[in-house]
Amino acid sequence: AGHLALMGVAVLAVLLAPETVPRRRARIEVRIGVPRDQLRGFATFLGPAGFLMSFLDAALLAIVPLYIVQTLEVHNVAVAGLVGFLILGMGGFTPLVLSRVEPRRAMIVGVVVSSLCSLMIVASSAVDTVVPVVAAAAVIGFTNGLILQGGTAICGITVPLRDRGKLISAFYMCCYAGTVPTVGLGYLATGVGLTAALAVWSATALVLAAFVLGVGGRMFRRVVPYVEPPARPAPEGAAA
Repeated sequence: AGHLALMGVAVLAVLLAPETVPRRRARIEVRIGVPRDQLRGFATFLGPAGFLMSFLDAALLAIVPLYIVQTLEVHNVAVAGLVGFLILGMGGFTPLVLSRVEPRRAMIVGVVVSSLCSLMIVASSAVDTVVPVVAAAAVIGFTNGLILQGGTAICGITVPLRDRGKLISAFYMCCYAGTVPTVGLGYLATGVGLTAALAVWSATALVLAAFVLGVGGRMFRRVVPYVEPPARPAPEGAAA
């Protein structure tokens, strides 16, 4: 109810806010896609890394809280809330401290560390403590921030300005697609249990990370910033 009330305030504020952009009678064009020369690197490196980022985030937000309560028997809801806070909050903190990391390297570090930390969550059931889950949530949140930071930076510097928006939109679509398998993960948990379902989740994350490193790393070896070609000189007599 509190969230609905806040949404009502936000909607009212948007409706009452003055328009600052001149209205144009032009057709709105939605552009989402990947330039042909960027397709291999996107399909093997950028896209799968973004998918992996949200695949990990979504499970930590939707499935791991149940795991904390039902499997680890920690009934303090503040602990489950802390996991969600760390996953989202640490991701927002990343650009503040690691803004100068080379974007491709940032994505590689994020993919490797985040996928490996998923093992800590599965292993917590063996040691019967929630500490590894909380620690993994903090690290995954931080390193997933590296994936998002590196991906958006690459999309912003490797294509012309006219293609920048559609490439970033395609990257975000891959990121949001990573939340979809969480539904299947929930159904899997009802059949085989939360620990086994999270083991499948962790194994899938490791396979995706191996694909990004082994295949994507070779297809996308370095970030080449796009440089606008020099303007052609005007023909003689054009000024006249």
